[in-house]
Amino acid sequence: MKNLRSNSLLKILSTLFVCTALSAAFISCDPVVESGFSTKAEALAALNGTFAGSYESYTIDVDNSTFDAGSYSYAGDNMTIDFTSDDFTEGYIYIKYTRSYETSSTEPEDVDSWTAVYIWTNNSDNTDVKYSEPEDSSNYTKSVSYYYRFSSEAPDVGKYYALSFKELSTSSISLSGAYKYGGATSTETLDEAKNEFTIDNGYYAGYSELVKQ
Repeated sequence: MKNLRSNSLLKILSTLFVCTALSAAFISCDPVVESGFSTKAEALAALNGTFAGSYESYTIDVDNSTFDAGSYSYAGDNMTIDFTSDDFTEGYIYIKYTRSYETSSTEPEDVDSWTAVYIWTNNSDNTDVKYSEPEDSSNYTKSVSYYYRFSSEAPDVGKYYALSFKELSTSSISLSGAYKYGGATSTETLDEAKNEFTIDNGYYAGYSELVKQ
């Protein structure tokens, strides 16, 4: 009886050992998922293309060194890409504006190519200003606050701008255009753009999560 118990215990222990060994083998065979890229060329290939979110779309043409945020937004050429992480998933995109944002406080001659931004001012209290039409607008006066457009004639055209990117993969990217209240909208040279439009200088508050199309 004692030998039977010993043999049974040995069989159980042997079975457990085999199962554990098989489990370890299966686990070790699972592919290791790594983020990032081994070379700059791989990262540039991933960066090349059109990326879109819910309300925006950006085309990055690495071969032709151009960037386009859509016909109703800005665009640029002379694109330069600087990677700032060892795995090539983060960095900056610099462009020379070919189309940019401009505003006018008065009605332009070619007003049809501009978009008007309206405000509603309370007739009884001119400090009460609404930026969307009130439910009851009977006591408000509607007027144009300013006009805006994106054009090749804007003051920033021919100057440099920057975007920051992170979490670059073969299928997605997080992208942010340089902006801060009171900050620069462009620079005269590429070197000035690299010095001005940095994360440390507070230009990138939020990023859009975009999917490659």
